[in-house]
Amino acid sequence: MSEILATVRVKSDNGYTVINKSDYDKEKHILVDAEEPALTESQEPAKNMTKNQMKAYLDDVGLEYASNASKADLQDLIDENTAE
Repeated sequence: MSEILATVRVKSDNGYTVINKSDYDKEKHILVDAEEPALTESQEPAKNMTKNQMKAYLDDVGLEYASNASKADLQDLIDENTAE
């Protein structure tokens, strides 16, 4: 059975190219779509995530948060649950 991979569209000379989401590097690629992809559970959360990326990360790892949580609250929750 084949596994479905998440992809993103990045700008290229011919308009855009579809790459694996795991290969996306914001230092190398420019997204065609407005939002940056959310982090997955296997990626380490960065301090400079957008609020939507934080929510997506928390959803991916199964952590609950208030729907009206501030960005600072989301960051605190991520920090508390990723501390080594």
